Amino acid sequence: MKYSLSLLIMAGLLWAAEAAAFNARVKLVVKAEHTIQSTLISHLQTALQADPDVTVTGDEPMYILEVFASEMGATTGLFGSKNSLGVALSVLVSQRTDVEGLMQRLKPQVDEAVAQWVAAHVRGYVFVRGHWLEVATERQLEDICRRIVTTFNQKILALDRPAVKTGTAPAAQTRSE
Repeated sequence: MKYSLSLLIMAGLLWAAEAAAFNARVKLVVKAEHTIQSTLISHLQTALQADPDVTVTGDEPMYILEVFASEMGATTGLFGSKNSLGVALSVLVSQRTDVEGLMQRLKPQVDEAVAQWVAAHVRGYVFVRGHWLEVATERQLEDICRRIVTTFNQKILALDRPAVKTGTAPAAQTRSE
């Protein structure tokens, strides 16, 4: 029961949007050293806003795109002269639980009490939808930011768009990476 309920919840999360126009509300969180943080935010926002299906927001996001960046360098000499080698980025995409969409999926399949219990227990939860690492020189930051958004679009949003446009849940997919 526990595993079948978990699978049902995950399927509901993937479907959990109305059959209206797709609008991915994305919260962008960038944690980096001050020397590159504003550059990363600017490039990522520009890349996200280029997609008409994406709204960058802090209020009730559907997705949370978090980028953690750290400058890599080598220290040489007695007094520690630092040479920049590049930037390491960790990208995490999570999705908030759409309780209303989940309730719409659950009600025809389970009784009202079970649906209410599930809704009460999943409210506020987020699910990890993707995580990957990127490495670049500081001159490549703009390209890396575009690649991060492209990967987010192709690996995450592309799976959710068909469900919204057709009103059906996407088939389960396996990863071969």
